[in-house]
Amino acid sequence: GDRLIPVELLPLLAHEPGPDGVRTRIRVNGRTGSIEASCVDGRVHVRFDDNGLLDVVDLATSEYEFVS
Repeated sequence: GDRLIPVELLPLLAHEPGPDGVRTRIRVNGRTGSIEASCVDGRVHVRFDDNGLLDVVDLATSEYEFVS
């Protein structure tokens, strides 16, 4: 039979800063950061303010809100 094999998808879209120099902001599980890229599967690459590291967040399974 057919088998599903999970694959990691590379970012589909890079999120460049807007005219004001600010990227799209998001709060996930109490942490705030800037979205740097998004993938076709609903995951986003977020650079969090608290540690400056880039993390991958699955928006399909996370509680989040867009912030200004």
